[in-house]
Amino acid sequence: MFRALFRQAVEDGRYSEFLGVLAEASSFRPQFATPEDCAERLDPVLLAGAPADRAGGRTLLVGCTGTAANGGPQEFLRLSASFQEERDFLALPLPGYGTGTGTGTALLPADLDTALDAQALALLRAAGDAPVVLVGHSGGALLAHELAFRLDRAHGAPPAGIVLVDPYPPGHQEPVEAWSRQLGEGLFAGELEPMADSRLLAMGRYARFLADARPGRSSAPVLLVRASEPLGEWSEERGDWRAHWDLPHTVVDVPGDHFTMMRDHAPAVADAVISWLDAVERGTAQGADQ
Repeated sequence: MFRALFRQAVEDGRYSEFLGVLAEASSFRPQFATPEDCAERLDPVLLAGAPADRAGGRTLLVGCTGTAANGGPQEFLRLSASFQEERDFLALPLPGYGTGTGTGTALLPADLDTALDAQALALLRAAGDAPVVLVGHSGGALLAHELAFRLDRAHGAPPAGIVLVDPYPPGHQEPVEAWSRQLGEGLFAGELEPMADSRLLAMGRYARFLADARPGRSSAPVLLVRASEPLGEWSEERGDWRAHWDLPHTVVDVPGDHFTMMRDHAPAVADAVISWLDAVERGTAQGADQ
């Protein structure tokens, strides 16, 4: 039911409005209030691996899946391909979407910190003592930063770095509003199978979680990877359309728009990550070059 209504809302230019409808409806889904009550086992999925003699002690890349109803570990398939035989690259499921393993209904988290704690426990089990760099695209980038902060403050395990690919955080949402139809059409174009109502409701829940700026910042170095092409028409009078991050960071622009940068131009994103990661591991990464 919600999928058909969502498609109509996209066609009518009411994408953001319908996200609010999904957020309201999500309050009727079963919820979990502690990480231990999460029905899903959020074991990270290995997408690329380095040989054992090269993987030891090297930074582990972990993709934080985004909030889109058609999302999941497959978001990072093209990006992770560039790291095959070089580094381990895992994808961390987001609770509430049913992408994790285990039985039972995918419960929605009662709040964002509960979701992040469930992810943190799964990640720490998988990573062990290996240094971790979190990677996220779009809404997943915002979640990656929130997870980094949570790992640091609540679990005493700060990541070695954070890669934010084309995020639009609260306060910088004007391009998202202007391109809402393109964003909605991109979701339908990226369907591997029809989006289930449960996943649409999860998308609404996380959209509400991320709607307001949250206090706190991670101490980890940040790489901001921006698309070089706008997703739709944009007049210069409206200011800069490019992805934004207020906290200290290194910035790299890559070919493509918000969607194609992770699809057609994933190798360019990987090259940017590799160059920055080499600098992080050498201890020469800049705090910011905004």
